[in-house]
Amino acid sequence: MQYSMDRGAIASEATENFDLFGAVEEIIRHRGAFPPKVEEVPLVCAEEILAEGERYLAVLHHLVLKSAELLRGAEKLKGHAQLVELVQGVAWFIRVVDTLGSVLQIDLAKVRLQGKQLATADYELKQRVAEALVCQEEDDWRSLASLLEEKVAPELEFWKNAFVMLRGL
Repeated sequence: MQYSMDRGAIASEATENFDLFGAVEEIIRHRGAFPPKVEEVPLVCAEEILAEGERYLAVLHHLVLKSAELLRGAEKLKGHAQLVELVQGVAWFIRVVDTLGSVLQIDLAKVRLQGKQLATADYELKQRVAEALVCQEEDDWRSLASLLEEKVAPELEFWKNAFVMLRGL
């Protein structure tokens, strides 16, 4: 697979570039601030961000599982290279989530999905990224692969479902 980090987007042979980041950059370009002022973000733009976010999360989820597979197998170096892009992609997604509450004018601490507050899920995803970086620094590829499969992949799936739910609000 070939991956590109243009504007933070991940592309693969099977999918086109997702423009979640393009939508966010468009807000920034026209509004001049990150996060943008709530009153300046059109609702249709929030809808587009959520729709693109769903698709982007599917790509990230696939990349997480593929990276874990590579890290466990004979292609550890390839898995390591993908890990850099994966962490960048997840980090950028976290920035989008941090902005999402103000864009949609909702308090992520008050919104729940599957019994979990979105603010808590946001914090947990940030913790997983930090844990992944520690595993990488310690060259603990087995623990990193397990973390990706058992923690990060389910959390990305949670966020995909959260984006579906938020689109319905």
